[in-house]
Amino acid sequence: MSSINSQTSISSSSDIVTKFASLRKDHEESFFRDQLNEIKNLKTEEVDFKKHSDLPLARIKRIMKGDEDVSMISAEVPVVLGEACKLFIHDVCKQAWFKTSLCKRKNLQRNDLREIIETTEQFDFLIDVFDGTIEAENKERKIREQNEVQAKETEG
Repeated sequence: MSSINSQTSISSSSDIVTKFASLRKDHEESFFRDQLNEIKNLKTEEVDFKKHSDLPLARIKRIMKGDEDVSMISAEVPVVLGEACKLFIHDVCKQAWFKTSLCKRKNLQRNDLREIIETTEQFDFLIDVFDGTIEAENKERKIREQNEVQAKETEG
């Protein structure tokens, strides 16, 4: 009985992986095609990018100046870099949301992001960042727990 259940879970798991891979490919093609069309149809006279940015341009510029090789930054660079970051964030979140919806959940979870980062070659550079964040959070949690235990001991 248990071998039948494990076989059905394996087949349904492989079905999810296959469906997810297909959806991811379709998404990538349509996402970048739509973004390219939006850029081509953009009328630059109507939009002031410095005032219409979703990300803080001053922070982007400050991060760029943190590199000692960068001495001067033209006004357009933070705007273009901000738009590129926005597209990147949108793409990562959209792919993670596909994973979430395939698992029939309504909440995006850390594991969804982690799986996208680990299974998509273009996001390989984020693996170390993601692992470092988890390690830092675990350290903070352990310190908090130790402080709570010490506080209870001193009270009692």
